[in-house]
Amino acid sequence: MPKRPTPSPDAAALRRRAEARVRATAARTPGPRTDADTQRLLHELQVHQVELELQNEELRQARKAGEAGLARYTALYDLAPVAYLTLDRAGAIRSVNLTGATLLGLGRAAVGGTAFSRFLPADARPAFEAVLGTAFNDLGKHAVCEVPLQPTAGPLRFVRIEATAAEAGDECRVVLVDITDRQRLGFEALLADLSARFVHVPADQVDRMIEEAQRRIVQALGLDRSTLLQRAEDADDLVITHAWAEPDFAAQPGLFAKRDFPWVHQTLLRGGTVRFATLEELPAEAKRDQESFRTLHQKSIVIFPLAATGRVFGGLSFGTLAAEREWSDVLVQRLQLMADIFANALARQRSEQALQRALADVTRLKRQLEAENAYLRAAAQAQPIDIVGNSPALKRVLSQVDHVAPTDTSVVLLGETGTGKGLLAHLLHRRSRRRDRTMVTLNCSALPPTLIEAELFGREKGAYTGALTRQAGRFELADGSTIFLDEIAELPLDLQVKLLRVLDDGQLERIGSTKTLTVDVRVIAATNRDLAQRVADGKFREDLYYRLNVFPIVVPPLRERGEDIPLLVWTFAKHFGQALGKPVERIPQATMDALRSYPWPGNIRELRNVIERAVILSESSTLQVLVGAAAVPVAVAPPTLAATERAQILAALAQTGWRIRGPAGAAALLGLKPTTLESRIQKLGLQRPS
Repeated sequence: MPKRPTPSPDAAALRRRAEARVRATAARTPGPRTDADTQRLLHELQVHQVELELQNEELRQARKAGEAGLARYTALYDLAPVAYLTLDRAGAIRSVNLTGATLLGLGRAAVGGTAFSRFLPADARPAFEAVLGTAFNDLGKHAVCEVPLQPTAGPLRFVRIEATAAEAGDECRVVLVDITDRQRLGFEALLADLSARFVHVPADQVDRMIEEAQRRIVQALGLDRSTLLQRAEDADDLVITHAWAEPDFAAQPGLFAKRDFPWVHQTLLRGGTVRFATLEELPAEAKRDQESFRTLHQKSIVIFPLAATGRVFGGLSFGTLAAEREWSDVLVQRLQLMADIFANALARQRSEQALQRALADVTRLKRQLEAENAYLRAAAQAQPIDIVGNSPALKRVLSQVDHVAPTDTSVVLLGETGTGKGLLAHLLHRRSRRRDRTMVTLNCSALPPTLIEAELFGREKGAYTGALTRQAGRFELADGSTIFLDEIAELPLDLQVKLLRVLDDGQLERIGSTKTLTVDVRVIAATNRDLAQRVADGKFREDLYYRLNVFPIVVPPLRERGEDIPLLVWTFAKHFGQALGKPVERIPQATMDALRSYPWPGNIRELRNVIERAVILSESSTLQVLVGAAAVPVAVAPPTLAATERAQILAALAQTGWRIRGPAGAAALLGLKPTTLESRIQKLGLQRPS
């Protein structure tokens, strides 16, 4: 008979229950049993006992197998490469595997009952709540989202949340997949893409690409804002020039004042990086900075210096405003690389812009030089005769010239016609610091108002009918030099306003242009009118009068310079004698006395004309002057309209070298059609000089 196995505690209990049942059955069986019945029953009992023992052994084996399977399942559950959590409808954690507890940075016992949203940045919680709501509202549906995860300890991670609610609807099974490495690879790819884009970016696209790169980096890392600061040109401060922020956050103020962030300001200028996960990490000396950051609701930030050629010119920041976050060394290194790329792009942009400005200056100077050359060709061919005389009246004037010439003060020359105001203007220029540049002159009464405005301030192509080319004005030509405005009293009132602006601010606009030009011009004006009376008559602006009348010089008439007449006569006689091939060697004393006694209402200009006429008529080396004829007063009548038209047309023809057609022709200058100008030239009988 086989050896009976030792009954286990469970088998013993089962046996006792079986015996009790047998006794109860025997008690209910009527009549006595025979020995055969007893033997048969005993045999059946033994058979049943063996069967039960065999079944019990099978159950023990099955239990052991189940416990082993449960152990294997628990190991697989806890050590799975993904985190498993069970959440209730409120989002509280009911259970979590070991991988999940490690990912959250807490022990498994401490995780229970904790709200899962605690481990999410504030801006990521709405996405999680939407996934949880979808899972509970649509049982069996698989809801997914990807969000940043902030463990209790350690750097920020990125996870994929997959949630499915149980059929009972009281809990949700959540799978967390750590995608930080994938995010890191994606960020590395982003940096590589941005680096490639900045290699050959044109200067005019750098600003747009920087802000686009800021947006992509902020969104890729789950940040809130990025700002780029550059040193202000007119102050030792940093100004925000590029920024991007999530829609829920306002842009940072434009000035990153060192007054509010002194420690950050000094750290950046020394080439250091500012980095903190919480405001409490700032040093004690950054207390003012901490208060300013708190005012801006800044939670965490990293700021890199931007430098070129060894000089810091700005900073680049990335930060969060909704929640605090850690800045790993690897992430800081990658962002530093981006800061270097931005710095190189901005430095290259600055270099290209400086080159473009230099090229623009070269182009402007070239055009100015070409315009000056054209102006000089159209100006008088010979240099004016120097001022001649030793009279006390002239010496007083020359003394005033010596005092004011080295300055940039505006000068107004007052005196009768023909007294030499133009010569004094040239003398003032030659003795000034601007003498290396050509002085530009304009007679304000020589052209009509429509033309004099273009002459003074310039015009753009198409500014008016006939303006076929762009023309630089006299003020542009005189930039860095002197402009001489003769007959200033005849300047129209509307142009006096623009002239006053140039005198006050050095600014003007060409006709047909909205671009403001800045010029550095010294103004010398001249008139034979009584400007004070013109102001009283309302024909000259009072403010312009006082602006011009800073240093008035009264040029004496020739009748007050009798001592100078002999010198002037001999100077003119030698000049015209040499020019005409008729040298003058003698002037009779009677002629000289007659010339000195004449009042000369036309002043030096009249004397010059008289001597020129005398040299032309002279038949010997002795100069004979018809003083009587010269002394006859000539009434000067106002010019007729035809005479004015004739003078304007001749002036335009002389300026353009008798060229009528074309952008630089006289017709364009006068604002007339070429055929109209040719008809008027023929009508007036004008002929080109040989």
